[in-house]
Amino acid sequence: MIKKSWKKYKIEQLIIPVKESVDIDINEKYKQVKVRLDHKGVELRKIIKGAEIGSKQYLAKEGQFIISKIDARNRAMGIIPYELNNAIVTNDFPLFEFSELVDKYFFDYYSKIPLFDKVIKSASEGTTNRRRLKLDKFYNLEKLPQLPEQKRIVKIIKSVEAKQRIINELNEEQERDVKSFLFSYFEDLKEKYFTKPLSKAIEIDIDAEEVNSTSGKLNCRDSSKFKACSPHQVRHNLKENSSENASKTYHHSHEQ
Repeated sequence: MIKKSWKKYKIEQLIIPVKESVDIDINEKYKQVKVRLDHKGVELRKIIKGAEIGSKQYLAKEGQFIISKIDARNRAMGIIPYELNNAIVTNDFPLFEFSELVDKYFFDYYSKIPLFDKVIKSASEGTTNRRRLKLDKFYNLEKLPQLPEQKRIVKIIKSVEAKQRIINELNEEQERDVKSFLFSYFEDLKEKYFTKPLSKAIEIDIDAEEVNSTSGKLNCRDSSKFKACSPHQVRHNLKENSSENASKTYHHSHEQ
């Protein structure tokens, strides 16, 4: 929630563009960066030989903020992680250092809210879904709290995220335990009882008196009150009785 007490800043006061070009050595290997859509993180794209690189490259450092010019409007941005320190990027992935006015983790969370999405989309141009971000239009005014308040908000968010991770882990553990129990239970049953096809195991109980009063015939084994029939027998007898009833109706109508 944006508060009235928050101060207005230009984005260029919060994140400062950096460009450190890299002289590519054809005999070296380099890490390339992949920025996933929808704020899903920054990760290794692949490791590539210097001889395979043809375009100008720039050095990415741990903790820098990176944005994809092409997919900024699809929320492709994030912080360079430790494992991608000294990776390389092209000019389509501008890099930024954070100023003393903003906490980097706060800005990362802030970049995920709808208001920031609006800033990105208004600064993107093109005719397709892959509109390029125009940095000169990107540096609009933003309202942010003072640095101590930013750090307090980050602390709260990280605490909630940690609890959510614990809940997710407990749910996954519970699901594994239930599956393990069910597997063990049915394995024990298999040792105690013999198995046979389900079609032979199922029987249907039919009220013999009611059926006999309707059709007068049912070829199943008798009991005092019920006839127990397999599904196949039921279908067979119903078909047979239906044919007999239809025949009787036909003859009766012609006799009249």
